[in-house]
Amino acid sequence: MVVPHTSGYLAAGPLTTNLTIQAKCPLAIADHLLVPTNRTTIALTLDALTHRGPARAAYQPPC
Repeated sequence: MVVPHTSGYLAAGPLTTNLTIQAKCPLAIADHLLVPTNRTTIALTLDALTHRGPARAAYQPPC
């Protein structure tokens, strides 16, 4: 567990987008082991991988 969670963020840069699952979907309760199977995480990852450049901070995944 990383406390605070922002300690796990990557350094800011032109190809970096730090996202928080609960900022996108406040009711999402994915702990460390469930993050890879969380539908919000999967949607954010697929969105980031389907276009050039960094992940889109404005993208709103299904919650």
